[in-house]
Amino acid sequence: MNLECVFTDESDRVDKKFNIKGHPHYTGILTSSSVEVCSLANNHTEDYGPASFEDTKTALDAAAIAYAYEDVVA
Repeated sequence: MNLECVFTDESDRVDKKFNIKGHPHYTGILTSSSVEVCSLANNHTEDYGPASFEDTKTALDAAAIAYAYEDVVA
């Protein structure tokens, strides 16, 4: 699945028309839906700055959800 948001508590959004985020505990929605891997290769990966992308990866790691972006598979 394509994760079209970031999981973060950051509040300083980048200047763009649409910024999408969810609370990091929303990973539970993915795990309860049997999502095992997601793509982070989209235009929302840093909607709340570089830290929001790191927060997303940390939340996915904690939920044991694999992810991929650019040339990285984790």
